[in-house]
Amino acid sequence: MRVLIDTSFLMLPGRMNLDIFTQLDKLLGPCEKVTLDACIRELEGLATGNSREAKNAKLGLQLAKAKGLVLLKAGSNLRVDDALIEVAAEQGADSSGSMLLASADAELRRRARARGIKTVCMRKKQVLEVL
Repeated sequence: MRVLIDTSFLMLPGRMNLDIFTQLDKLLGPCEKVTLDACIRELEGLATGNSREAKNAKLGLQLAKAKGLVLLKAGSNLRVDDALIEVAAEQGADSSGSMLLASADAELRRRARARGIKTVCMRKKQVLEVL
């Protein structure tokens, strides 16, 4: 199983003091964790400055590197959310659940589920759940 992690999900450790990687393994068992090069670029853009959001983005970048997230290429002419859905659909994220999309963005999860892509989200500010 593969989990495609978006920008908002990579920022959860800073926002909620949550170890998303351990929680994903508890929820799904050992799985390959991937993200898009566009998500990393988005985090890099958010990581400038000293705001709370910048600190969360910096932590997300550090964790992505430390945990060895596999980077997938996104279409350069697509918005990041559109690219996440397209990559998830192309890579086999369907009702069989071979790839899940992990996001803290409710609108992105809604759009993904409308396409038949299962999603992982946080519930009760501490527990991950597959929808």
